[in-house]
Amino acid sequence: FNIDTIFPLVNLSKPANNSISSTSTITFNFTATDLNLQNCILYTNLTGSFAANDTATISGLTTGVSAGFTYNFARDGDFMWNVRCNDSASNNAVNSTNLTLRIDTTAPAINWMNSTGYKKGYDNFNWSTTNSITFYVNATDINAVNCDVYTNATGSWTKNTTINYATDAMSSSSVQIFGDGSYSWNITCNDSAGNKVNGN
Repeated sequence: FNIDTIFPLVNLSKPANNSISSTSTITFNFTATDLNLQNCILYTNLTGSFAANDTATISGLTTGVSAGFTYNFARDGDFMWNVRCNDSASNNAVNSTNLTLRIDTTAPAINWMNSTGYKKGYDNFNWSTTNSITFYVNATDINAVNCDVYTNATGSWTKNTTINYATDAMSSSSVQIFGDGSYSWNITCNDSAGNKVNGN
């Protein structure tokens, strides 16, 4: 007969806690240590409760060797994950802490943008009687957003300024000085997951 009173040791390595991903397919890496490893299974709260994902089970693991699950999340959101490992004596254990992951596959939404005058909507062709131009933007995203104002003021298409946001619903402005003339401009917004959108 065999005696095994030792529980597996499970360490989670990737993705790091509080990671943000712009893709829905995630590889979860972990290392399990036990003399008689049998299998490991991925746990997430994708369904609303923290539970095992029956389609993400690994058997035949080597103790102390990194392994991983590749799993597809059907929707954006914040998720917890962990790995439970069992040995041949039915001892089982998880990592001591659940890790958190944010899936964000959606680009920010630019609700409206304008210049020189505060007016909701898209107006890239208005006139100004002052050289001090104010750019307005309102964007929405579940993550922090940077919006870059681009113009051709230098003769080529370049970034003039960046408007930073850290909230879910944003509206802000940036003031730039221009000489008399005709200029083109646009705004590009990107979130902390790397998703990007142009104003028009």
